[in-house]
Amino acid sequence: MEEQLQVEQVQSSEQVGQETTLEEKKPVYNTKPRFLARILSPIVDIFLLFLLFFGVFQLEMSIPISNDYHRVREELITISDTTKLETNYGYKLYDDDEKYNAYVAQSYQTYKVEDTEDPYYNHSYVVVNNSEISKEVNTAYQDSLKNNSTYQARYLTYKATRYGLTMLAAGSSELVLFLLIPLINKRRATLGRFVAITSLIHTKEVKAKWWQVLVRFLFILVVETALPLYFFTELGALLVVIVINLIVTLISRKTSRTLRDYVSFTRIINKNSFKPINEQ
Repeated sequence: MEEQLQVEQVQSSEQVGQETTLEEKKPVYNTKPRFLARILSPIVDIFLLFLLFFGVFQLEMSIPISNDYHRVREELITISDTTKLETNYGYKLYDDDEKYNAYVAQSYQTYKVEDTEDPYYNHSYVVVNNSEISKEVNTAYQDSLKNNSTYQARYLTYKATRYGLTMLAAGSSELVLFLLIPLINKRRATLGRFVAITSLIHTKEVKAKWWQVLVRFLFILVVETALPLYFFTELGALLVVIVINLIVTLISRKTSRTLRDYVSFTRIINKNSFKPINEQ
């Protein structure tokens, strides 16, 4: 009787061990990607975005859409150069000076002497800053620009025009990289996620819907691009977005989700681990 009881206990222990082993071997689906893959994806996307943005912006600068921008910019430089001469902040460097061509090559704005009584009549010149500028001269120059209503009005127009051109270049680039490309592939992946072998899915563990890709794109366009660019330079805006997303990712360590993930009810997973919830 005791021997039979021992045999049953051994069999029971073996069954428990087998069940434990089966549980341990149970596959895990929709796992978050490794840290390297998570970092690689945005690096590739940001690099491609920069290249596309730079190309589109340069194209804008060479077509009529930027005519107002160039006109206002030239007006600002003219007022600034005139003020430099008036306050002794700068001086005229004429075309007979050996340094003249070097400044022209640096895109300094050129002017022509139109006063017939001037010894340099019909000569060209650029306005160059003096090598030594006193505190009084600098203050006089800055105050003169601040009190120049024409300069201030043109400066606001310049900023608004540049912002519009920048957003047009950034928006069209993001439209391609973060909306069109994810919509035409089943993984809803950007080019960066293709490189990192990751996929975008719904938080309900099904394939991401088209509207979620659209929400992510709008969030990137408005919150991560338009707003930062309004307050910072291009580089400053990029750094702000990276820092904020990094902080949010560190807070949500289990899923490594960013703000755009939370807003669109999505998350990034290892591509090879995907399996819809109804098939698990």
